[in-house]
Amino acid sequence: MKRNIILVVDDDPGVRKISELWISTYFPDNEVLLASGVDEAIKVFESQPIHVVISDWAMPEPGDGFILASKLEEHGFDMGQKECISSLFLKETLMALRHGAVIT
Repeated sequence: MKRNIILVVDDDPGVRKISELWISTYFPDNEVLLASGVDEAIKVFESQPIHVVISDWAMPEPGDGFILASKLEEHGFDMGQKECISSLFLKETLMALRHGAVIT
């Protein structure tokens, strides 16, 4: 049985695939699931337990990482765990900080 289930959410299919390969290589005891946006991520979240969410913050509409974080919290995901992001964009960085992110 896999140790944790990690959900990677990104609108870029290349980023999703690279993330999946990297996590599977360096953390093979974990299962990686992929979602291309907020709606797909919520469907995955509702269908099984998710332990970790790694998400793009700057996804196109209808939702970005901030909306995803809010929806996950509404569905009972423990947002007390801090999210780690890396961003070059001041607006997104400040919004992430307001949501409790740790900037790396």
